[in-house]
Amino acid sequence: MRKQEVTSVFQETLASLVEDLGYEPVGVEVVKESGLPVLRVYIDSLGGIGVDDCTRVSRHLSEYLDTHEDIFPTRYTLEVSSPGLERPLFRREDYRRFAGRKARLKLSKKIEGKKQMTARLEGLSDEGIRLLLEEGTEIAVPFEIIVKAHLVFDEAPKGQKGRKG
Repeated sequence: MRKQEVTSVFQETLASLVEDLGYEPVGVEVVKESGLPVLRVYIDSLGGIGVDDCTRVSRHLSEYLDTHEDIFPTRYTLEVSSPGLERPLFRREDYRRFAGRKARLKLSKKIEGKKQMTARLEGLSDEGIRLLLEEGTEIAVPFEIIVKAHLVFDEAPKGQKGRKG
């Protein structure tokens, strides 16, 4: 099963299972580790996510996936976690929600001579995701060429000095 197919199934089916338990489904990714697929599911909630939350969702999703083998017909490892400080960005809305924050993007095609870049999220436009590059240039990146993106932890928000330990 391809990544796009799993993502589609997640958005339509697994998302509702996560929501039924009172959590926000952030996204899903499938990666290979030691030759086997790993299904990573990211969840969130207003009060934050702890180990017990991840365990609860993992058990619920495992039971469902085990009884619906057509969704993921091969052996796999299921990982459920919070998105963390360097939260992955999956949906268009994520780029609007986190406008003003730095993100690291991996692209399928070069833009400004780069396939990987770190830039400040400026939101959405008709052309795609708006980014402010470190040199001050604003560009639009079509959503379709973003292979992977995540927030970059910035210890001191813009305009504030970092704290000393």
